[in-house]
Amino acid sequence: MHHTLRADNITVDRGGTRVLDSVCFPAAHGETVGVVGPNGSGKSTLVGALYGAFPLQKGTVVYGGTPLAELTRRDVARTVAVVAQADEEGLPLPVRSAVALGRLPFRTNLVTPETPEDTARIEAALQATNLTGKIDRLTTQLSGGERQRVAIARALAQDTDFMLLDEPTNHLDLKNQLALLELIHSTGKTIVLVLHDLNLAARYCDRILVLNHGATVACGMPSDVLTPALIRDVFGVRATPIDVEGIRQFVFWAQTSP
Repeated sequence: MHHTLRADNITVDRGGTRVLDSVCFPAAHGETVGVVGPNGSGKSTLVGALYGAFPLQKGTVVYGGTPLAELTRRDVARTVAVVAQADEEGLPLPVRSAVALGRLPFRTNLVTPETPEDTARIEAALQATNLTGKIDRLTTQLSGGERQRVAIARALAQDTDFMLLDEPTNHLDLKNQLALLELIHSTGKTIVLVLHDLNLAARYCDRILVLNHGATVACGMPSDVLTPALIRDVFGVRATPIDVEGIRQFVFWAQTSP
């Protein structure tokens, strides 16, 4: 139970509109839960609700037996690492300094010296994301894909039991998308991962949560949840299943295709 996440009846209103309605799902220890759905289905709002960025109208989020509502902001930062969607360049920090921000929750204050453990976590994260050759570059000088790798490295340096990743493959080329998902899958952490690519979700996630119009459509193993009928009804496209190394993948077609 120590590394489990449970979301019960998550309900969120934004601007007077209900954007999440009674969403429930579990994430077992070491499990990767993929969240999929059309644009505007509530995926990013769910990620925000899971770490307290949006107030809940009702429902609870529980990390390892402790309700999110009982955790301080520092406790949350020591419990869960977050990579949210961000198109802005942010502050012009050297790459290493940006990654080192992941260690702040474990330090007394901003001027506390970096500990050997901090250094080890930072260096490991830089190496894992192939950023060791860019540590002195300013983040504002990086491409969108490189900035995304910095955000992932910061989350890895944070080294929490839980990770919330909102479309972490954004801006990455195909090689780096696959490398990132292989890396995430190998961490052994409990992860909630928003993805647009259903084939990547089927390959790298242990459980799939499908959202539409802010509500749960289905939740379960990828092979049970991702079916041609569900994909047609939720995403509005035809899907032909194929077997790739024992994993169900899909070829997609527009509904009007012959």
